[in-house]
Amino acid sequence: MFLLHKFTLSSLLFLGWFTASIASEHKSPFPSSIPGIDVPNAHLVATGAGRILRGGSPDSKVPSLAKYGVTDVIIFKNETKNEVRGEIQDWKESGVPAARIFSIPFRWDNRDGYRAKCRQTLQALDVLSSVYQTKGRMAFFHCTMGEDRTGYLSAIFRLMLEKRTPEDLFRNEMCAKGYEGADPGKPASIVAAVRANLTPLYLKMAALVSSGRISLSQLDPSVCEQEPIVSVPPAFICR
Repeated sequence: MFLLHKFTLSSLLFLGWFTASIASEHKSPFPSSIPGIDVPNAHLVATGAGRILRGGSPDSKVPSLAKYGVTDVIIFKNETKNEVRGEIQDWKESGVPAARIFSIPFRWDNRDGYRAKCRQTLQALDVLSSVYQTKGRMAFFHCTMGEDRTGYLSAIFRLMLEKRTPEDLFRNEMCAKGYEGADPGKPASIVAAVRANLTPLYLKMAALVSSGRISLSQLDPSVCEQEPIVSVPPAFICR
């Protein structure tokens, strides 16, 4: 029994690493819509006193983003190949203070559970809220391809800002920019995992927004202690 358990656990860990490796090699086919930024899937999310930008992994483009005016960075992904550590160093060398670089190891699978993912989401939203309300600041946030985790976070932030429905933003902020199956080159295993884990989480966080339990000025992590019960309607699949 012990050997079987050990083999199963090892197999799951290998599968997770292998899937993450495939994902890290795939680049988003969605181009930047921001003049002057040559990062895949880069888009303006919101403009307040400060500006909020989203995108894919910047890789060698970190210096140009810093020169463009990025003052705050959210790396909304877990480390897979020491790429997060390297990116943090690139931002520091490009003049962004360490205190403005936020590494949040958010996963798109089910390994961390609701409470941890909810708290990580609120941590990211708190940074975005602060930047949005502060003149002269500009945030850039990303995962690997700027499609799944990035689309999820962008849609939740916009739900707090705008009078839009979760389905509207699912279509126009998530699917329109490569979420799950909207990117035809994305491995089927990742599409399935995102549909099974990240979409239900999106609806749970949307329920917290619609109930008023979280907002730009209210991001208390204690709301994560009670998990909302939601179902995923058929409309919440990117086609």
